[in-house]
Amino acid sequence: MKKIFLKTMLIAIMAIGLLGCSKNSSTPEKWPVPDEVRNEFTQRFPNATKVEWEFRANIIKAEFVMSKTEYDAWFENSGVWKWIRTEQDLRPSSNSLPAAVNIYLTSTYPGWRVDDINYITTPSGSYFEIELEKRGEMDVTLFIKEDGTLLYSFIDNDIPDNYISPASIPSAVREAFYTRYPKAIRVKWEMEGTFYEVEFINDNFKHESLFKTDGTWVRTEIDLTPNTAQLSSAILSHISTNYPGWRIDDVDLIQVPDDEYFELELEKAGQPDIILQIRRDGSPVHSI
Repeated sequence: MKKIFLKTMLIAIMAIGLLGCSKNSSTPEKWPVPDEVRNEFTQRFPNATKVEWEFRANIIKAEFVMSKTEYDAWFENSGVWKWIRTEQDLRPSSNSLPAAVNIYLTSTYPGWRVDDINYITTPSGSYFEIELEKRGEMDVTLFIKEDGTLLYSFIDNDIPDNYISPASIPSAVREAFYTRYPKAIRVKWEMEGTFYEVEFINDNFKHESLFKTDGTWVRTEIDLTPNTAQLSSAILSHISTNYPGWRIDDVDLIQVPDDEYFELELEKAGQPDIILQIRRDGSPVHSI
């Protein structure tokens, strides 16, 4: 009788284990991959193996392996499903980078070590995402084209002072965040007083957003430096008229529920910096 009981228990345990495995592997069945996504994925990556799907609002991400290299492919539903981005994980060595990129790194960041390299492909172009590190310095991330043209750079503090685990984020906050920013990557959470602050990359720019504990969005700051192309002619005219000889050193776009404006840091030799908050139509919010 004891042997029969143990055998029965073993079968039950195995059944539970198989059920758990089935649940984990059935994610694509619980949230079926649309035929448009699956067909385009197969056409773009016919040799992909170990494919896993991740669903987020109107975004589907495929994680897979091809030629012993890890990839992420992103698809967005904007009326129809379409491919928007592929991220290829490259080995961090100089052999992974074109000569022009290596020249930029050695001349601009001497003594820094390449810690991570991803090659990003989008419908509008391709570039390298490179993480650099140096002892005693905060990590730096560069977005740079194959010809050595820098698109964007930012200092990346890996562990914020008030870092909190993503698992501890209230579901209302997490759902509000991914509904608003379904394409967010490199996401890091921390507490800012009673608010949840999240740092992330969206559309190739660094963002910082604040959310209340109930998921209410409060504010987003987008670091556009060194990209001044998004500044309107009205803003540039206001600066040239009211701040002749001053240089734009930093550009941030501030979004709040009832307003949107740029926060510009202006500098001039021998003068204290000026922080100018100005809307697209050239009307200033205020300056500091």
